[in-house]
Amino acid sequence: MQLAYTCLWVRDLSRMSSFYQSNFQASASERRCELWGAVESTCLLFENGASLKLLQARADQALPAQGSFAVGAGRAADVDRLTEQLAAKGCTILAEPRLSVDGYYESVVTDPEGNPVIITI
Repeated sequence: MQLAYTCLWVRDLSRMSSFYQSNFQASASERRCELWGAVESTCLLFENGASLKLLQARADQALPAQGSFAVGAGRAADVDRLTEQLAAKGCTILAEPRLSVDGYYESVVTDPEGNPVIITI
């Protein structure tokens, strides 16, 4: 069995889709309505075949709990470079690039809505 996709609830679907496309080289599917119009979504596809589904609830609905996910950058130098680029664009760095306790070289930044994004090799 393999993971099919990861979902992330967002407040601004267009802004978040643009952020992930421009910073993580993802391509986006067309927006669509789900759950009888209560949710809009788009699916971001990454070069390696992984996908991230962004979901936006109607304005009158509460946003579900925050989530996080990891993006593989390739090498340690790529983790460093991407972390620096995102910091220069105003993203908050929650954890500078380092070797994590589970043995991954990674950093943690926030996307525009404050969701943690782990950048790893």
